[in-house]
Amino acid sequence: MVKFIIRLCLFLSPLIVVLGLLEYKLTYLPNSYLYKKSQLEKKLKQTEVLIVGNSHAYYGINPSPWPVSGFNLANVSQSLYYDAQLVDIYKNLLPKLKLVIISIEYLSLEYQMKNTNFEWREFFYKHYWKINSFSFSPLDLRNYSLMAIYTPTTVLKFATQLFQVNLIEGINEDGWFKSESLISNPSEPQALKRVQFHHSLMNKNQINENINILRHLMDELKKKNIQVVLVSLPVTTSYSQLMDSEKLLRLGQGVRALQSEYPIKYYNYMNDSRFSLDDFGDYDHLNATGAAKFSKIFYQDAIEPVVDRTLTTSE
Repeated sequence: MVKFIIRLCLFLSPLIVVLGLLEYKLTYLPNSYLYKKSQLEKKLKQTEVLIVGNSHAYYGINPSPWPVSGFNLANVSQSLYYDAQLVDIYKNLLPKLKLVIISIEYLSLEYQMKNTNFEWREFFYKHYWKINSFSFSPLDLRNYSLMAIYTPTTVLKFATQLFQVNLIEGINEDGWFKSESLISNPSEPQALKRVQFHHSLMNKNQINENINILRHLMDELKKKNIQVVLVSLPVTTSYSQLMDSEKLLRLGQGVRALQSEYPIKYYNYMNDSRFSLDDFGDYDHLNATGAAKFSKIFYQDAIEPVVDRTLTTSE
């Protein structure tokens, strides 16, 4: 038996070496999670405004032109659970943090990443920030292996390219993703397909959990005198006209419930007439042109008053 085990180990050793090398290469392969983490941690001493949310904020809010230091920590499919966990990590590491911006979109209060096909993204938060999800099984290899998260097929593709792949193309040093897309051949069926996809991710039974996540976060930020702003970014008219009125009502009720307990402002730009089709990459995401326009408007509306008031108070 001992000889068999030794021979088996010798037989498998080349495979173990190869797998170890691949894991090592993946550890240093920049993706949106690793890149945002490293960029923010270069700016811990200066960041005054922290943005979290899903892809609407990721594509739509560019803090780089602002006269205050901001960082966009939003990401694709990021749920409020991860928004709160990330803010909780950095609230004690950002000595100048004055304001947290939370993107609250059409699906946000009824959405949890753990209950969708995007749950594989959760393991990146665990790997880079040690954030756990209640949905994790200790037997899941993705807890321990980046190769398991990316999938062997994708890693093999990376390896054939000698890991010379760019997974952060379009992300600037302040965490914003620059989308050059435009809507081609806009049509109601395409807009409906997009809305229906979002409806498939939504479940009203998740509202209370998300509201409680936000309550806990706001309690923690209140202790540090950090203000909170909620924002819903613009969507196209064809998208907004197809949104479910009951879901919108629940979103509004959830925001008002939070406002009744905390001194927070909510800015709703969903149906803002200043944005045209040329400002969108698809039916509910701003492109670079729209993001430039929105970021300027939003700074003037929501950020400048808070920062000015904070400065006046501290002087």
